Amino acid sequence: MRLYAVKMVICLFLISFLYITSFNESGLTQEIVDKPDCSKLDEYIKTEPPPESETTEVGVGVFFINLLDVNNTKETFTIDGIFIQNWKDPRLSKNSLGFSANKCDLDISDIWSPELQALNLYEAKLIKGASLEINKDGDVVYRQRYIGELYNQFDLKNFPFDKQAFTIELVQVEQDESIKLFYNEENTEFSDTFNRQDWEIGDLNVLTYSDYLISQDRYLSKIAFSFIAKRNRGYYIWNIFLPVSLIVLMAWCVFWIDPAQLAPQKGLS
Repeated sequence: MRLYAVKMVICLFLISFLYITSFNESGLTQEIVDKPDCSKLDEYIKTEPPPESETTEVGVGVFFINLLDVNNTKETFTIDGIFIQNWKDPRLSKNSLGFSANKCDLDISDIWSPELQALNLYEAKLIKGASLEINKDGDVVYRQRYIGELYNQFDLKNFPFDKQAFTIELVQVEQDESIKLFYNEENTEFSDTFNRQDWEIGDLNVLTYSDYLISQDRYLSKIAFSFIAKRNRGYYIWNIFLPVSLIVLMAWCVFWIDPAQLAPQKGLS
């Protein structure tokens, strides 16, 4: 009876071992089958836009994270935001490659992407952590976070009760006129943290248009994001006007004291 039990244990052990071994081998085989041949992307021409269509439409959106600073002296404003671009590149589709491009470890430098510049950029800092998504149909979505200081002409005639239009003007600088920018409303919104105590943020206005560049005899596709901001009157009244008025009033008190009382006059002055 004891010998029979030992045989049964050995038999179960062997069966379990063979099952685990076959399972691991099948998983490895499946992994090899699913691994794409990313060498096909070597034939991809990343210096040229998609050739299949006459016009390459590039959607542009901005997720506004925060308004970090407004400099009245330099006439600049600083924002923290994620700039989102999307376009279609059939060369990266599953039908063209035979596999999903997302399975290859691709960076934005590995594919063609529209070259955008901010015309009113003063200084920018690129934040690490960009993301690139490509679906099976060749739809590309690229997200990159920036902290940028941008120039903006201020109208300070009514300071500090003025309104300003803060504008981010983006232009497509490639020579190819087939690249057109359009506003992607789905990818554009204000974060709850996009505010400042001394400013009230208004609505966002977006304008897409083309400018003719005489020197190069071509049109430039542009898009401008502009939001109206109004200075918070209560902030300036309580934090600037009222304290300064109290200081001036204390200085005037010197003239209300009897001239013979030199000690109190010196103490106030």
